[in-house]
Amino acid sequence: MLCDDVMPVAPHGLDQVHLCDGSSTTANEVALSTAIMEFAVRHNKRNYGDLSVLGFSKAAHGCSVATLSCSDPAANAGNVPTADWPIADSPNLAYPYVVHEHDNIAEEDRCFENAHRLIEERRAAGKDVAAIIVEPISSLEMRSATPNFYKKLRMLAKTEGIAFIVDETKTGMG
Repeated sequence: MLCDDVMPVAPHGLDQVHLCDGSSTTANEVALSTAIMEFAVRHNKRNYGDLSVLGFSKAAHGCSVATLSCSDPAANAGNVPTADWPIADSPNLAYPYVVHEHDNIAEEDRCFENAHRLIEERRAAGKDVAAIIVEPISSLEMRSATPNFYKKLRMLAKTEGIAFIVDETKTGMG
């Protein structure tokens, strides 16, 4: 599902795909919409309004209603009305990491369990989570977790049959 202005080949032989206007809002909006529609079709859900996307605190995914709905409320400076989508706790790690390793592992475990619990609660309420969206480096406080945390989230998404969306704007990868 791409817009007309796709740029198939970038300089230096690197392939890139730009979604519509090149903004992170548009790219994330397309990813969220695609994930929700795909989940609805696969799980025979007729009411898309009963589906949601799990976001994380300290993250900002764009300025549309959907992207603000899965972002930290602090990202919504204009107080745009948003959907009732769950926001899980983002790990707040202490540095240097090695000195605080035990506490950091516990913090990531707590945040992972928080995300897992929110998915289960939404399912029990008939408001399934269709996708998880994360920022490897959060927009609002430049927080990051270890690869282990993101791998566990990815495995959770796979186990639950939901999309795993990585919004990597801050990493400069795309």
